[in-house]
Amino acid sequence: MADTAVTTRLSQNEASEERPVAGVAPPAAESAWGSVFTLSNTAIGVGVLAFPYAFRLTGLLGGLLLCLVVATLEHFTLQTLVRAAAHYRVTSYQAVVERSFGPAAGQAGALLLSASIVVYLFGSLAAYLILLGDVFPRLLGEVVPTESIWTERWVSVLVPSLLTVLPLCVTRSLGALSSVSSLSVVALAYTTFAICFRSIQHVSQHEAGEAMPLFVFTSESVLALPMMAFAFQCHVTVVQIFVELEPSPSFLRCSPKAISEHSNTDAEEPLLIPAPSSALFTSPARLIGMRGVVTTSMAACVLGYVMVGASGYAAYPNDVASNVLNSFDDSDPMLQVARLLMGVNGIVSYPVNLFPCRQALDHLLVTVLGWSADARGVSERHLPLTAALFGGSLAVALVVTDLGAVFQLVGGTAGAAIMFIVPGLVAMQLARHSSASGVSAPDCDVQQRHHLLGDSSALYDSSSGVVQLSLPAVLRMLPGAFVMLAGGLLLVTTVLQNTVMKGA
Repeated sequence: MADTAVTTRLSQNEASEERPVAGVAPPAAESAWGSVFTLSNTAIGVGVLAFPYAFRLTGLLGGLLLCLVVATLEHFTLQTLVRAAAHYRVTSYQAVVERSFGPAAGQAGALLLSASIVVYLFGSLAAYLILLGDVFPRLLGEVVPTESIWTERWVSVLVPSLLTVLPLCVTRSLGALSSVSSLSVVALAYTTFAICFRSIQHVSQHEAGEAMPLFVFTSESVLALPMMAFAFQCHVTVVQIFVELEPSPSFLRCSPKAISEHSNTDAEEPLLIPAPSSALFTSPARLIGMRGVVTTSMAACVLGYVMVGASGYAAYPNDVASNVLNSFDDSDPMLQVARLLMGVNGIVSYPVNLFPCRQALDHLLVTVLGWSADARGVSERHLPLTAALFGGSLAVALVVTDLGAVFQLVGGTAGAAIMFIVPGLVAMQLARHSSASGVSAPDCDVQQRHHLLGDSSALYDSSSGVVQLSLPAVLRMLPGAFVMLAGGLLLVTTVLQNTVMKGA
């Protein structure tokens, strides 16, 4: 889900294309392993807590297969966004959309993408506050009487939100929150270990336990797909991570940045991120290195998710909760520490997610309503937008108690657009322009597109003024079309599941 790394980078890259600032040196390029860490940390969040429940909905083998399918699709879409960024020489997801579909359609698509990002991040904000209501009552129940008001769920959501979360949200800079990423990694790593350890221990002590089917097919099985998709989302920042990757990345050596920082001798200046117009931006070495970054990150996520999902499901195959921590004994010290860490993680990660959500919402309001985009206008809207987002997510957290329901709804709607539908459309455009060089196809006229694409991929009909795609071009577009249709199916299924089926 959207976590500390994703939101920090998103807030720094609202413009469609970055340009060098006079007198300000660009940041040092990142190593391959550093990029793997950042991309993995972007994806991994509290969504991991819902994986045992997703396995319960699909079965042990069914959950494993579905996780692999989701990871494969997301791997394809991430690679697509990287290739598109290299092709169009842009540095943000929104810019990829704008350049892929031309001025008019591209701007409309980027606006819809921004709206989807706002919805997705808002869902993440609500999820963090719901998590507070899951963990703190169980922690406080160890030190105060269970009938005390302090063990009430609404108190555990409201009090920490007002006393700790809200003051952090009013900040106008993320500088003070830059160290949150490390805390999130520690919290999630410990929680993953604790869940797996206690689950294996529980299974070993109950050898003749409940039956654990390999496959489960019910009307609710489809809900596992958006839950898993929610946990793999790192599309918003993959383009920026690609831009910051060193020109010749290698998994067998340290970053030039790290070498220069730790050397006691005179070292060469660290490699700097090239400008979008640089030839290094589309170098084969960087593209190949980024493929390795994406593949390694997705593999690490799959490994961690499957470990948590399979072990948690094996321990409680029939009644595991949508937040697996709620299935374990409240008096277990190891799990209590995990709950505490996840609660603190929710508190500190909330403002980091709110920052870009507020920025994207402000951008949407400026674009749609024509409000002032100058510094004064942004400053005047800072507190009202903060209050609106905080109040809205708090209201959702006080009403909704099922963490899995948030993952399912947000992952199946806004997540479907961000992770599948839009990248699928971009992949189809890339397939059409795969032979283009020098001129971005959306910026040239039909005759130029035909010349760039070549006779092998398209035929130009001068009478109608359109490009007729040949069979090879159509075949290249099929993967993108499949991913787009998969995202559309996920979106429609989620909407039906939460309207028609629940109403019945």
